Amino acid sequence: MARPVELSDERLREERRIAAQRNLFTFLPVVPIVGRLKDAMLQRAYDLLWDGRAEECDAILEFLPSRDVEAMLDAWLVDQDDTTPAENYSRWYRWSKA
Repeated sequence: MARPVELSDERLREERRIAAQRNLFTFLPVVPIVGRLKDAMLQRAYDLLWDGRAEECDAILEFLPSRDVEAMLDAWLVDQDDTTPAENYSRWYRWSKA
């Protein structure tokens, strides 16, 4: 019976760790380079996800604000749909579906 509690405690610690890492981004100064860093990290995460490297993508996403992560993941799902018109691809999409 003690095992599920340990797993739940471990998951709670992991969630707290991720939340703390994501909050660190809010402490960075509001300057253009920070925006470019965030965009580059999101693009890299998108590319990794596209290549099927989900664990590596997840490692990057842990450092980005949740709303940005959710936007990128939502866009990735839309980009996966073969019925999505080319003009509706996300800004992260860089490959031809042909």
